[in-house]
Amino acid sequence: MKKINLLLFIVFSILLGQDRSLLFNAGPPNTQDGFILTNNGNEGTAIADKFFVADDYVLEAFYVYLKLVDSDSGSVNIKLHNDLNDSPGTIIYSWDVTIDPRDDVLDDYFISTVGECHSMSGGNNYWLSISVNEPDVQVLWGYSPFDSYYSSISEDLGITWAPSTQGFVGATKIYAEQIFYAGDIAESNDLGDVNSDGVLNVLDIVQNVNFILGNLDFDENQIIQADFNEDGRVNVLDIVQAVNYILSQSNQIMPKFLVEDINPSSEYFGQMIGPDTFSGDISCYYFGKGGWTMCRHRFGVLNDLRNELISEGITDIHFMGMNGYQYLDDSIGCMICDESCTSTTCDSEARTIPWTQDYDNGENCTGDNIGQCLAEDTFGDVWDMWDVTLRDLVILDRNGNYVTRINLTSANPDPSSTCGENYETIKELLINIRNQ
Repeated sequence: MKKINLLLFIVFSILLGQDRSLLFNAGPPNTQDGFILTNNGNEGTAIADKFFVADDYVLEAFYVYLKLVDSDSGSVNIKLHNDLNDSPGTIIYSWDVTIDPRDDVLDDYFISTVGECHSMSGGNNYWLSISVNEPDVQVLWGYSPFDSYYSSISEDLGITWAPSTQGFVGATKIYAEQIFYAGDIAESNDLGDVNSDGVLNVLDIVQNVNFILGNLDFDENQIIQADFNEDGRVNVLDIVQAVNYILSQSNQIMPKFLVEDINPSSEYFGQMIGPDTFSGDISCYYFGKGGWTMCRHRFGVLNDLRNELISEGITDIHFMGMNGYQYLDDSIGCMICDESCTSTTCDSEARTIPWTQDYDNGENCTGDNIGQCLAEDTFGDVWDMWDVTLRDLVILDRNGNYVTRINLTSANPDPSSTCGENYETIKELLINIRNQ
């Protein structure tokens, strides 16, 4: 049992390195004291911890700290609840966990929920409760290290619950992955997107005009979006301001550059490539660190997305990655998944999208780029010109115009994360940009 738990811990430690958020941190315990959970047949003590979710999340995993008390065997039932009037409400899901009788001290029990798709809506409280399954078994749930949390107690095995009280709670750590939406990542005005495709463009203008002329009905959210100047009315002034905004955005042509593709498995290997290489197509630029596991993981997801798009007949959306100048000495073997890499981040064949290296030699700081970057200023030329940060994904349209950027640190695109919602959001956003 210990070996299995250790293996699960190691595997999920890798997954947690891919930026799962620690949503609730009430552990580990710093004493061997805690709540005694009981089961006397029809009655028994159960405890629930309350935690708040600020944004939309999908539950990924949690730890609880437990041990048997004067029992040779036993198990607990752990439940995730909605909130009902400041106490545990309807059950979202439950897990049975067998307690190791060999533990003399509180042990951490790890439950992975990846792939189970337990979504939690932002702005709400939720509860995690534990009760004992078998009669005449007692389990100790260790106290949290601090007494600033809220819990609820039940004396009938979780059928009814008392209102929450502040103090020590059951020691718990809850991890989740935030869901992001097209409206969260598009660096455009928050209003005007009446067709809800994540992008403000001429299609929205057409619908807005038809609404003003009485040829189209809008729902409440579309009316809010159509009121671009937020004066409480939808009229021609909103159209004028939205058009001016679109025109101003369309002039954001990103600085051109050329860097060498150093991925032997890429079709551009050995060539100097940049935005002009993909002129007429949609292009995406990922800025990473060659030796960092999270960066390599995100690059692999983008490589898989590119392959998926190609399999669907979409060949005009391109990706390329760029190593930062400050990471010049990083090994790139596990970024491109060549034969030198033995990491679990490379569990399939070599990656085929370009991987390039940014330099600080000023070669991309001439001509139209004079003044936008400087040689030997300790910043990579392209990263400097484009004003990017680690794990930014910058998207350009067919004319090289800036569309948006997504930072893949918090917006984890892994299909196994957030039940694929983030991955599908990015894919749909790219297809919408392609179809404009």
